[in-house]
Amino acid sequence: MTDFKLLTLEELKSVFKGYLGTYQQSRHAGGWNEPGKRKRYKDKCRERYRKRIK
Repeated sequence: MTDFKLLTLEELKSVFKGYLGTYQQSRHAGGWNEPGKRKRYKDKCRERYRKRIK
């Protein structure tokens, strides 16, 4: 985690805009656009599924 006090207002804005952009993009694409996130999400689902089967 970065300390937000260290960031300037402009940096904070750009970070927030970027976050919103990726969020909207991923929602528009119907889910988890980042490959890392997608894999982690799939793994989570797989774990849940395994537990349910047992």
